[in-house]
Amino acid sequence: MVHLILSLVLAQALSGATLFENHCAACHTGTDPRVPTVAALRQRTPESIADALTLAAITVMPGVVFTGSNDGAIRAYSTKNGSIVWQFDTNRDFDTVNGVKANGASMSGPGPVVAGGMLYVNSGCGALGGRPGNVLLAFGVDDGAAPAPAASGSRDLEGIWSFATLTPFERPAELAAKPYFTVEEAAAFVADTLARNDRDRRDGGAAVDAARGVADFWFDRGTGVATLDGRKLTSLVVDPPDGRVPPVTAEARARAGARNATRDGAADNPENRSLQERCLSFNAGPPINLGPYNNFVQLLQMPNAVIVFTEMIHDARIVWTDGRPHLPPHVKLWLGDSRGRWEGNTLVVDTTNFTEKTGFRGSSDRLHLVERFTRTGPDTLRYEYTVDDPATFTKPWTAALPMTKSDERLFEYVCHDGNYALPDILRGARYQEKQAPR
Repeated sequence: MVHLILSLVLAQALSGATLFENHCAACHTGTDPRVPTVAALRQRTPESIADALTLAAITVMPGVVFTGSNDGAIRAYSTKNGSIVWQFDTNRDFDTVNGVKANGASMSGPGPVVAGGMLYVNSGCGALGGRPGNVLLAFGVDDGAAPAPAASGSRDLEGIWSFATLTPFERPAELAAKPYFTVEEAAAFVADTLARNDRDRRDGGAAVDAARGVADFWFDRGTGVATLDGRKLTSLVVDPPDGRVPPVTAEARARAGARNATRDGAADNPENRSLQERCLSFNAGPPINLGPYNNFVQLLQMPNAVIVFTEMIHDARIVWTDGRPHLPPHVKLWLGDSRGRWEGNTLVVDTTNFTEKTGFRGSSDRLHLVERFTRTGPDTLRYEYTVDDPATFTKPWTAALPMTKSDERLFEYVCHDGNYALPDILRGARYQEKQAPR
């Protein structure tokens, strides 16, 4: 995604474009002559009053008051003398990054927001006789120089990252002693895998053809194997050295048996079905893992947190980096409770407090997950994680998932809205019950 922002130097607007389109669904309509205008904090000169009715809430930062007005202008006033130190007319059409036609107009209700060195303005809430619109603008400081791409060793993890790969999660038996492919072996493996997974093939007869069901167009498994430190991995599991997940414990086998007993062909209630069928949990993590499609993650950094936003099931996980402790052990969360810290230029994320319902590869609520995010170049990021769950695995194990920077945009995964399968499963079960001999 190319983020073109409106550049703000308090005396002058330099350049800009819209971050994304936003419908003002919460805006109200109507007029109220009792609504007063908002004066500057200290004083306002006649020329600063202009002809605008100030209806949006104000936002204050040291030395400056920001507010939007009914004429579509966003203005910054000096708190010393009330003069306008910067203004921008939003009452115009904008080209947006998602291609939606958008226009700014009157501003009322919610005010500008200052966060992370940016000024965000919602333009187009046409209350009190104003003009409607549908755009969200973002302004940032421009020092006149284009930002340099992040290099290896940088703490800048922001961006959209692709982790699609054909490398298997566990090492195939025929590659047991080989942690890495040669270039020739990797090319042969890729060609064989792409041919084997091609769902547009029509060989094998009608039953096989029907089982392929979904066309290859809808999958995004990648077109190559994962490369780590210049070497082509034969498995994403890198420890133990055999590239295989360690055996599970007797406790884990018993737990899996009990779980399967409640789901074995049962469709009495939605709760009998898997989390995937119920649109509750996929491969989005934590930890982040491969899926058949939507293999993208967006990382957003803030002063006291990092947001891990996955395209699959559109989960947004907050990783607090301000030193706060984990939640009490009895508080269990679907995504666990994540805390981050920096070790050099690696973001280390420690996650506990999982619920027993999520069960990553059969894990328990005692799962302790440690993830590591390291920028290895302008377009590369190393992601690895270590799983420690003595109630499930006989020893800890580690997987690595290299990622590459992407210009793609994330799309909302509207699972619940299109989940016709779950009610159809329950409906089918009721039909079968009616057909059963009495």
